[in-house]
Amino acid sequence: MTFRSVWKGNLNFGLVSMPIELKTLQKEQIPRFNQLCDKCHSRINYKRFCSSCKKEVKYEDIIKGFQIAKDKFIIIPKDKIEAVKNSSSKVIEISKITDLSDIDSIYFKKSYWILPQKNIGEKPYVLFKELLNLQGKTAIGKMTYRSKEHLICIRAYRGFLVLTMLYYDSEIIKIDENVKADIKKEELNLGKELLKKMTSKIKYTDYKNEYAEKIISLIRANGKTTIKKNTIKPENDLMKMLKKSVGG
Repeated sequence: MTFRSVWKGNLNFGLVSMPIELKTLQKEQIPRFNQLCDKCHSRINYKRFCSSCKKEVKYEDIIKGFQIAKDKFIIIPKDKIEAVKNSSSKVIEISKITDLSDIDSIYFKKSYWILPQKNIGEKPYVLFKELLNLQGKTAIGKMTYRSKEHLICIRAYRGFLVLTMLYYDSEIIKIDENVKADIKKEELNLGKELLKKMTSKIKYTDYKNEYAEKIISLIRANGKTTIKKNTIKPENDLMKMLKKSVGG
């Protein structure tokens, strides 16, 4: 599988700077469906349409506004939005080193492989990876990705560096309610026995996305009857599209 590069820039820790790139770590297993017209099987297109002017609007004529009430917005000019964007959009600044156990897993969002840019970033990359690995530490910092600022952590993982985007504390919805119930000692002991019986080391390869597998089987079963005539070869090209859909 080809790893897709999604970001290139510099990773800075102290006075050390290394050119890196981020590559996709996860892949979507469920094939993506397109919306089609039920009569001619053509793709459905969406247009930017103004409900008041009753016309299609060009992208360059669209502005942004924050809704404060029904049909009422605070208009924010594009130049002012651009002015508050992080100027260091191609730099990851490390601000703190901590233990991975200090980060509650509820804050984990999405992860990416970090790789050095070829022929220019290998040595500082290996050094930083070894430092984190030997001391069992995780680096905390910030980066700008797709025009948004993200809190991130970086750790050594299986010979590479992995960057994980984190939720800010303000993004986590906290529950103030307490759930209470009277638990008898016998119930607690029986529950402990059940947990002990079910406890074992997890082997991730034992778990399969059964829904994705059923969807793929459904596509294969319907391939010969639903593909438009004179467009693609039912067997070979269908397999290529299936592999492409699941990221293979």
